[in-house]
Amino acid sequence: MNKLFLVIVAALFSLASCNNSTTNTEEDATKDSLKVAKITVADFLKTPEKFFGKEISISGTVSHTCMHSGKRMFIFDENPEETVKIEAGESIAKFEATLEGNDVEITGKVVENFRIDDEYLNTWEAEVIADTSQVHCDSEAKAIDAQTGEGIDTTARKADDPKAETLAEIEKYRKEIKENGNGYIPVYGITCIEFKIKE
Repeated sequence: MNKLFLVIVAALFSLASCNNSTTNTEEDATKDSLKVAKITVADFLKTPEKFFGKEISISGTVSHTCMHSGKRMFIFDENPEETVKIEAGESIAKFEATLEGNDVEITGKVVENFRIDDEYLNTWEAEVIADTSQVHCDSEAKAIDAQTGEGIDTTARKADDPKAETLAEIEKYRKEIKENGNGYIPVYGITCIEFKIKE
């Protein structure tokens, strides 16, 4: 009788031990899934789609805040030319202009801000072509301005012509859209949940 009792007690302890280890493993997995990934601006810009829909923590220097609404700011780390757009979430009243130049740590959710598609590129191209303030024409090749119907030279521009650079960028996006097969390029940003100025 005593031996049977001891066997039953040992079996119960063993079962309880197994259940506890399973529960702890499940709790650990849940804790891991709730952890916020800490990433750099460079990490985000390299593969933003990897973080889409996730909550992340990102640090950088504020290069610009939107003066009118205060609802947008841009941050960078090593290269000031490579920035990430941060939108104010519901809990953020506004981003003050005094943030510019400060190092901040942002917790936010990665979202798709908009999509670059053919319609977007056609509108952008028409605006660039219509802007004659920076046109430097060197040939007779013409394109038709969508708004005025007038011919505008879009080829053989000077190497330092910003309009030519923009048109080349538009063509690069068209090629990327064609190659990726999605019909668009998603542009990602971060909706800020909270932020703090780093000391």
